[in-house]
Amino acid sequence: MNLEILKKETKNELEKLGFELVKFEKTRNKDGLFINIVIDRFEDIDMNAISEVSSKISDLFDSLDLIDEPYFLDISSLGAEKPIEINYLDKYLNRYVCIHLINPIDGENIYYGTLKNVELDYIEITYRIKSKEKLIKIFKNNILKSRLAIKF
Repeated sequence: MNLEILKKETKNELEKLGFELVKFEKTRNKDGLFINIVIDRFEDIDMNAISEVSSKISDLFDSLDLIDEPYFLDISSLGAEKPIEINYLDKYLNRYVCIHLINPIDGENIYYGTLKNVELDYIEITYRIKSKEKLIKIFKNNILKSRLAIKF
């Protein structure tokens, strides 16, 4: 099995489908060979998308005929609370996010809110304190990490 060819062809196929290859790995345990693929895109990834990608990648692997033993194909996404790189925050405007800060603002290190604005040096999110909605400006150099969040 040539893992590098499989990875390259998988990446090309995913790009055609509008996805990014995040992780491609081969593992083995008592049950056999597993090929684990993690995908991402800016839009949400639901089970229909996973099913479509799984079918296309399975067909691709069959056509390449590079795997000479039975295997399990596992396709997954980064999940509903996937991390967001700071440089790509603008792709998630009006989405509910969690922002972890390096230095606290008003005594808080973590803010959950809706991403309202992304500028070169800062972002703005709206968040709730009790029944009031507030807008906060956060400089990008003060962001430790960011991710999508689920609003309850």
